[in-house]
Amino acid sequence: MALLNPPAPTVLEPKKTALDTTTKELSTRFPVLMLTYSDDAEIVHSALAAGARGYLIHGTFDTSVLGDAIRGTVRGQSHLSPGAATVLVQSARGAPAPRAGREVFGLSDREAEIMDLMRRV
Repeated sequence: MALLNPPAPTVLEPKKTALDTTTKELSTRFPVLMLTYSDDAEIVHSALAAGARGYLIHGTFDTSVLGDAIRGTVRGQSHLSPGAATVLVQSARGAPAPRAGREVFGLSDREAEIMDLMRRV
C-alpha cells in the first residue's frame, strides 16, 4: 500500500508565530522539510523538535541538494544546511551559534537589519 501511495513531502517556510503547531500537525501525516532564510537557533530547534526531518537555509544549497533532501525526507532521512548543522553543534556544546548575515549572503548593514526585523515577525 505504501508503494501505491508514497508519502508526499511537505516543504515549509517557517513563520515563528505558528511554527510549532503547524509543523507538529503536518509531521504526523507527512514528512516535513523546512526551507527558509533563517538560521536562528530558536527556529531551527523548534522546527526539528516539532517533527521536521530537515532544515535547509536558502543560499546554501542548489537544486541538486534540494532534490536529494526532498527524496531523502520521504525515505525518513534528515537533511541540514551547514548553517543549521552549526546551530545544532554549537547548541550541543553549549556555545552560542554564530549568525549568518551579511558575510554569508553579501548583505549590506541595512539589508541585514531588515532581514532581522522580518525574521522577528
